Amino acid sequence: MLICPKCKREINTLKNSQTGTMDFEIGIDSQGDSQYSEMDFEVDGESNDFNCPLCQETLFTDETEAIDFLKQT
Repeated sequence: MLICPKCKREINTLKNSQTGTMDFEIGIDSQGDSQYSEMDFEVDGESNDFNCPLCQETLFTDETEAIDFLKQT
């Protein structure tokens, strides 16, 4: 059982938010509906936050530390 150090509630996961650029193509199909190509996301490295899924507070900015935290079960 993991406890968020900020809100003190039980959590099982972390929410990862990264900044970057998403590229895709949009078109119209034969029924007139929008159709998207496969989306590609390129991380820019400016932000890589691991947040509590309940209180949304940033707990880690390093993936290794976030994984180590999650392994504490």
